[in-house]
Amino acid sequence: MGHSTAKSAPLPVRSDSRFPYLAQLPPKVPPIEGPFDEKFPSQTIGPPTITYYFPLTLEGCNPTGVFFPQKFGFQSEIDVILFFHGFKQGEFLKVKTIDYYWSGRFQDIQLREDVNASGKSVVLIAPMLGDQPGSIQTSDMGVFRNPGGGDDFLEEVRTWIGKYVPQYKGVKPTIGNVILAGHSGAGVILDIQARSMKANICEVWGFDSLYGQGAFHRDVVQDWLDVASARSGTKFYFSSTSETSGNAVDLGKRAKKQGLSRFDIEVFSGSSASLPTTLKQGSRWNGFTMAISSSWHYETITKNFLNRVKSASCLS
Repeated sequence: MGHSTAKSAPLPVRSDSRFPYLAQLPPKVPPIEGPFDEKFPSQTIGPPTITYYFPLTLEGCNPTGVFFPQKFGFQSEIDVILFFHGFKQGEFLKVKTIDYYWSGRFQDIQLREDVNASGKSVVLIAPMLGDQPGSIQTSDMGVFRNPGGGDDFLEEVRTWIGKYVPQYKGVKPTIGNVILAGHSGAGVILDIQARSMKANICEVWGFDSLYGQGAFHRDVVQDWLDVASARSGTKFYFSSTSETSGNAVDLGKRAKKQGLSRFDIEVFSGSSASLPTTLKQGSRWNGFTMAISSSWHYETITKNFLNRVKSASCLS
């Protein structure tokens, strides 16, 4: 008597005439994610409007995720949130690619859904960094370890958008306002790029990112005060847990002393069911509660990213 063999689900189709670069992407990374499209039934499902994954040639940028939200108008000048992930942990360390990071399967991080919920017309861009960006392995920061690397990166992203996003029909969009955002060790990247990029950086968001990175032996508080002095029109927002609360509180106090009201610092302090405190613009304290089972480090993103996008006055 023979044995029946169960058929496995077919593998995703790794060919699409729209994307001749597909073979350059890491295995299993789709070239595009979006709502179901009858013209392209093999298209990977993702949040509207559309996400592209580009194999940028710059170091540490393959793949780079480029998300156009529901309210995006595909205008000639685009505002950008440039987001840098932190250390890879758990399943993210195994999968390694940015499509997994913001899929919602990792620590409930849903950056694209948050941008959609904000109603803002902004392009969310996230490059794929190494395993420990901001650590002693400076190569894990890719091109962003270099001053002005963010400008080079955005220039290449413009080229890919102009070539492969049909709404632009071969015309590269110009870059308007830029928000730099990052988690954990990516704070070093935020520091380097905030002080060196030529782009119009209107805001900087650090999510539990105020670590004194060993490779740089730096005073993180003084660094950010220096950046603020150099960028008089930029606003800074830092959400920190107990691991970085000392630096956060110090930064808030010294910013207030220097009259820098452009800093907004939230501190998630204590353990278990304690009540965290929030230092707002170095001048007033507010209280709010966090769940007893809070994963503090990642909840600085999941509980704050949406509000940051909503509140960003430089985004339309």
